[in-house]
Parts: sequence; structure tokens; C-alpha cells
Amino acid sequence: RKFALQRGADGHSFTGELRPEQSGLLVVDVVDRARLGAGAPPKFLVRVSEDQPPSLDLRLHGIGSLVAAHARIPGDLKVRDDFGLRAIDVSMRATEGEPEARGPDDPTGVPEIPFAPAVATYDEPFTIGSLRYASGVAVDLRQWNPHPDENDKDNRIRPGMLLALRYGATDNFGPGDPHHGYSEVVTFRVVTRERLNEDLRRRQIEQRNELERIVAEHHAAALEFGEL
Repeated sequence: RKFALQRGADGHSFTGELRPEQSGLLVVDVVDRARLGAGAPPKFLVRVSEDQPPSLDLRLHGIGSLVAAHARIPGDLKVRDDFGLRAIDVSMRATEGEPEARGPDDPTGVPEIPFAPAVATYDEPFTIGSLRYASGVAVDLRQWNPHPDENDKDNRIRPGMLLALRYGATDNFGPGDPHHGYSEVVTFRVVTRERLNEDLRRRQIEQRNELERIVAEHHAAALEFGEL
């Protein structure tokens, strides 16, 4: 298939636009007034592919599945897109009790609680149009819990609730609507400070027992090596 290009008024230039519908070889050829063409016209291999949403990888560090009502949830976020990023966002969802499984044939008809926008802090500045972005991130639950009392009814997130967080990214796709990608949803059980301290002490005891077991195995192996 041939596509005509617009010749410039000076006779030494041309312009045009081409939106290929499939992959193939693109040859840019010109013919002068003496009907002579280019000896070796430039050729380009064009590959047409669907634009995919941004990919996000969230890794938490220094925090478990149990959090207090005024916790700060830190992590490392990595975002990538083939054609550039436009924005980074974070959203949350807080629910009472255990989550209910709602399939397409759920007879209850109870709508799922949607995610709401949240505010996060980012260690690294974000540049619009960048292909990759990596930064330390954190969400402070005090933005929803202004009162020190963790059981205050005016606090949105209270002990006994389930908290879900996810990060999102918007790409530079156009002229249609941009694509939006999400990270995996991380879920936490909100507990009292006393319950959290008990869990931390339990984890410390388990780690200490594990360390003592490793030390004992090391001494036994050293003795065996000495005998050999």
C-alpha cells in the first residue's frame, strides 16, 4: 500500500502522517522532477502493539499483617511503563470484620465497598513522562484518625477493621483515555496497641529461638568438622 506525502512549497521538503494498522516494512521514497528516485530509500521496520497499563511492584518492609490505628505503613514502590508515566496515586479501603466473597452470581446483591483516594509520601520526586519510577513510599493512618484515642468513633480506622491499600499509576496513552494500572492489594488487620505489642514480643521470641537453633547447629557442625 502506498500513502502520499505533502510536498513543501520550497520543493525540497515533504510532510505527512501515517498511522499503521499492522506491523510491516515502511519505505520512504521520493521522486524528483526528472522522475528519478532515491538509490537506497530509507526503510523502517514498524511493529504495532497494544499499549499496556503501567506495571507496579510494591514491597513492604519493617511491618507485618497487624497494624495499630495510628501506624505509618512504609514500603518500596517501582513503576514502569513503555511510553511514559503521567501520575502516581494511592487508595485505601477500610471494612468492618471479615471480607465477604462476592462472585458474579452473588444473590445478596451487596455492593463491594470501593477504594477511596489517600495521601502518601514519596522519597523521590516524580517526573511526568518518565518510563520508570522507584521510590520509598509511606501512608500515615493519622490522616484518617486525628484523635489519639484509637477507639474514638470519629476515627475512620479503628481496631477490629480490615485495611486494604493499593498504589496506582496512569500512563501517557492517547488520544484516547489513558491506561491505569494497580499494584497488588495489601491487607492489614487493625488491632489495639496492646495486641500489637504482644504480637511483636511473640515474633521476637520466635526469632530468638530460631537464632539459638542455628547457633547450636553451627557448634555441632564445627565439632564434627574437627573430628574429621
